[in-house]
Amino acid sequence: MASQPTVSPLLDSYGAWLRWLQALAPTFVPGGQQSGPPGLTLAPEWLSQPINPGWSFGGVYITNQNSGDPELERRILDVASYGRQIGRVMDTLAVVVAQLDPDGMTGERRALTPNGKEAFDDFWDVMKRIREAKSAETARRLSETGIARLAEDLKRLRDTDAGRYERLAAILRDCLDGP
Repeated sequence: MASQPTVSPLLDSYGAWLRWLQALAPTFVPGGQQSGPPGLTLAPEWLSQPINPGWSFGGVYITNQNSGDPELERRILDVASYGRQIGRVMDTLAVVVAQLDPDGMTGERRALTPNGKEAFDDFWDVMKRIREAKSAETARRLSETGIARLAEDLKRLRDTDAGRYERLAAILRDCLDGP
């Protein structure tokens, strides 16, 4: 009688898991391919996670109070995450430091230093994209729709907090009546 090959319990568990997954989502094929009807995916195509308040980075505490304009901050982060911004600054700074302190460039430091032109190009690209996001946000706010929203918000504020409304209205009057 021939002996049957033994299967590792781990591989057997993987096979059971894969059969269960295929029964649950028939369009799933290992390797990232899909077959069958479109529309069923196992992961979202776009992920967004707001910054968790209360964490620190280098002694700076990140909270939702760090920005005077959280909506603009969100739009900037859509263009360039904090990690990308910090990474570009660090790459650019590494090139500058290498030029200012050539005697301090050990082999390890030289290996960490990115190509200067690429680092500067990436830095300016992120700067440009952030400036464009700020300009777009300003244009959105100063559009007829943006001003109409502001007017509606002020009307609601007039009904709920007359003192604050008067302070803000005074700022707007000064701007509109100014030189």
